[in-house]
Amino acid sequence: MSWYKSRNNAYDHNLSDSLRGAQKQIRPNRNIAEVSATNQITAFTSTGLTLGNAGDANSSNKTYVAWNFKAGGTPSINTDGTITSLVSANEAAGFSIVSYSGNSTSGATVGHGLDAAPELILFKALNSSASWIVYSTPGLGDNKYLTLNDTHAGVTATNWLNTNSTNFTLNQTFSNCNTSGINYIAYNFTSISGYSKVGTYTGNGTLGHSIATGFAPGFVIIKMTSASASWYMFDNKRTTGVYSDQLIANSNGAEATGTYVELTSTGFTLATTAGDLNNNNQTYIYLAIKEN
Repeated sequence: MSWYKSRNNAYDHNLSDSLRGAQKQIRPNRNIAEVSATNQITAFTSTGLTLGNAGDANSSNKTYVAWNFKAGGTPSINTDGTITSLVSANEAAGFSIVSYSGNSTSGATVGHGLDAAPELILFKALNSSASWIVYSTPGLGDNKYLTLNDTHAGVTATNWLNTNSTNFTLNQTFSNCNTSGINYIAYNFTSISGYSKVGTYTGNGTLGHSIATGFAPGFVIIKMTSASASWYMFDNKRTTGVYSDQLIANSNGAEATGTYVELTSTGFTLATTAGDLNNNNQTYIYLAIKEN
């Protein structure tokens, strides 16, 4: 899966994966259906990406970032749930890509291909303009959800989703994740000691608030769950001094420099008291991944 964004222009985020094909995009900052573009990422290779010449991926004199996540190669049919899914899973990295079709049945289950329960799942309807919907065990649990293309706080939806080591259970028939006639993609993450962490922290409103992940992150995304806030994205390639430049997952805006987050050898340090990242007594979730 490749998530890519122009750094210095107000271009949409784009996300392609090998299950749907490199030339099909969904956009994390928008609720639109899947689109096809033959001149953005044109192919995945064993060593990287092949690019076309479209503005969202390879326009002259524009700068870009691509965050790439390795799943399990050629997808396979998974029958571990009441809904048959197509899965590519990398158990060692705690990441899988799952495609399935909704059936509007409360309690439907979908196999995810990992050997541990997913802690974070990003769902998107492919042939519908339904918004992204996000599940996170830390910070939200089974009774609240977030929207990737929106800033709202956790929304209460009692027991809307459960996960275990084999499948996830869709207890609501939301258009975002389980409606008949709609095809879905789900990106599943679970923590792997020393490599990735789906976690939560409480802001304290002071500079230098450090969050321990147990490794040196190369990529971090943070969202406040207790109040409205954007999804902040940081990495160790886009830096000004010791601080990572930020992009916003729910916005097409260009990146901003500033003293937001320092990625360290043991986690990340909040160099700000901004409410979206470090407001006193507010709850946040994050996904941190070590550069591979």
